[in-house]
Amino acid sequence: MLKLIEKEIDDCGSEILFSEPFTQHSLETHWDRCAGKWWVENGWLTGLQRENAGGMIFTKAGFPGDIMLDFFARTVPPCRNDLNFVWNAEGWNLAINDAGTCYIGSLSGWWGGKLGLERYPDCHLRCTTALFQLEPGRSYHIQAGSIGGHCFLAVDGVVAIEALDPDPIDTSRHNRIGLGVYCSHVQYRDLAVKRISWKPVQPAYIPNF
Repeated sequence: MLKLIEKEIDDCGSEILFSEPFTQHSLETHWDRCAGKWWVENGWLTGLQRENAGGMIFTKAGFPGDIMLDFFARTVPPCRNDLNFVWNAEGWNLAINDAGTCYIGSLSGWWGGKLGLERYPDCHLRCTTALFQLEPGRSYHIQAGSIGGHCFLAVDGVVAIEALDPDPIDTSRHNRIGLGVYCSHVQYRDLAVKRISWKPVQPAYIPNF
């Protein structure tokens, strides 16, 4: 279970919409490589971007509605920059040669080693913290997504950050998911896209004093 503010996500009960091991065949079949260098190495999808710019890979398929990404990822030492991922995504916008509308989650991003969430590219929503410090080479279990405009990011089963978007992205129009690098070298594996099963909860304190 992932416990958000006034919501509880049933991880095990969430329907898997997409899950396929990373192979060269699956990379060519299911993904669009839009920027940066991408290849598969011993079951890890590997992304590399040395420039101060984003490298992105997007699913060809879309996943409308309330969805969650569930995967494992790590940076390749000595890299400690951006381990990035997106959902409710438009895809690559050729007009600006950049990612279009999406929610971005990141470990060790925003040029300061911060964990956080952002609505891109308008940045009307941005929520970050420096309390989480990424360890290069360590594999992290990441779960991130949104229920309406309630965005969340969990690391190793612990909800690390939440943010509320008052004007949620229209997932009937923007519904691809993606993985990214930004002047970083990152590996991803065991990706699943899930339809979030959740229930509202009424929070209340039990006196512990």
